[in-house]
Amino acid sequence: MKVSESNKIRIKGVIKRAPLNKGSKSDQVTIVIDSKKGLFKLRKVGENPFMTTYFNDYLDKTVEIEGFLNNNQFFIESIDVLE
Repeated sequence: MKVSESNKIRIKGVIKRAPLNKGSKSDQVTIVIDSKKGLFKLRKVGENPFMTTYFNDYLDKTVEIEGFLNNNQFFIESIDVLE
């Protein structure tokens, strides 16, 4: 993903598993951040989205993440636990 550094944003919220696209062909339970700005599917830059265990240590924790938002997916470059 090639994006300008000026497009980086930070979001605070709780990382959890949640259903997305319920009732559609792409219905799935996935890792999201639940924030004041909305619910965003999380992806770690450079990780295979189907094989990653990167977010397991962050489940149910309040975090601040930095990266890039593309539609409803947030591509994480860094993550800080706040609690």
